[in-house]
Amino acid sequence: MKKIIKFLFTAFSLVAVAGSIYYFMKNGHKRNDTDFDDFDDFDDNEFGEHPNLSNDSDKNSSNASAEREYVTLNLDNVKETASQVADNVKEAASQVAGDVKESASKIADEVKDSASIIANDVRISASIIADEVKDSASKIAYDVKDGAKDIISHVKNSEEDTNVTVIDLDEEISDSTEQDKENIASM
Repeated sequence: MKKIIKFLFTAFSLVAVAGSIYYFMKNGHKRNDTDFDDFDDFDDNEFGEHPNLSNDSDKNSSNASAEREYVTLNLDNVKETASQVADNVKEAASQVAGDVKESASKIADEVKDSASIIANDVRISASIIADEVKDSASKIAYDVKDGAKDIISHVKNSEEDTNVTVIDLDEEISDSTEQDKENIASM
């Protein structure tokens, strides 16, 4: 929000500067170059007198033709010029506001497009990750199943070995018991 306000303030400032430059460039040809020489007639002449204050009629008549003509200010012209400047600034401001609105709309569209692209990429990445997890889980389940089969096989082999050992022990014990009976009977 701060950036938008800062942008609008800068835009309106630039419009105001542009309007001022336009106004002065447009009305610059109407300006008289002698306007900048207003203080030149206050220079003293060689006798230390002001040229307009001398009593010579010859000097007054030559100065009268060289004097600057004054223009009366017409308040209607000033109002009209101010109105034109205000209209120009208003038009420029509305154009800048339209441009800003258009730019904001384009930026919003680009952000939406970027967001949809990012969402699509995330969706694809999630799908790839899910497939990889599924494959890994399948491999782990297969390995666990093989491991369990191996354990069961070892247990069965151990059980058979144990049964063989128990049967052998049982036979040894019964042989030994019979031998002991015979030994006891022969004594």
